[in-house]
Amino acid sequence: MKTLSALLKESLNIPVGFDFIKDVVNGTYKIAMLDYESFTAKTTLQHIFKNGRDCVAILFHIKDPTSGRVTPIGHWTLFIKASKANNNRYQFFDSLGLGLKKILMKTNESHFLWDLLRKKKWEDSTQQLQTQGKHFKECGSFVGLRGRFGNLTNKEFVRFLRNGKRRADTAVVMLTLLYYIKHYKM
Repeated sequence: MKTLSALLKESLNIPVGFDFIKDVVNGTYKIAMLDYESFTAKTTLQHIFKNGRDCVAILFHIKDPTSGRVTPIGHWTLFIKASKANNNRYQFFDSLGLGLKKILMKTNESHFLWDLLRKKKWEDSTQQLQTQGKHFKECGSFVGLRGRFGNLTNKEFVRFLRNGKRRADTAVVMLTLLYYIKHYKM
């Protein structure tokens, strides 16, 4: 039998898919997934949140700036619909705390979502929760947990995760550990 420490360490090295994220949200909110490459100049907020969606897990990939080819390197973020619970502001959540504009610059993606939000009330991510590095692949775990707590603002969610004695990376993996065990047969 593996120890809790061993399970946590193993989980930090597993990049998760949308099924995992959806399972963590567990019907608390209606969630869908969009690949950022599907966004165009004609994308609307109504399209993003169609069919009663409360939040959308958006997968960004790094595009090669010279060829435009999409690389397999991805990063999960979460876009939450404006509601009374979050002060009627759309919430863009990024566990790296880069925020939407920097993610678009780093991934070499078009600024369609940025342009769409220009005249809207929205809150960007500014607090880094996830450690950057090749052995830290828990952005999907952060997105699942953020979706589970979709009623919070980004600032409230950051406060929630930083309230304990553990690093946010460890805390989020611990809070989603049963889903890692279920999905990845650990």
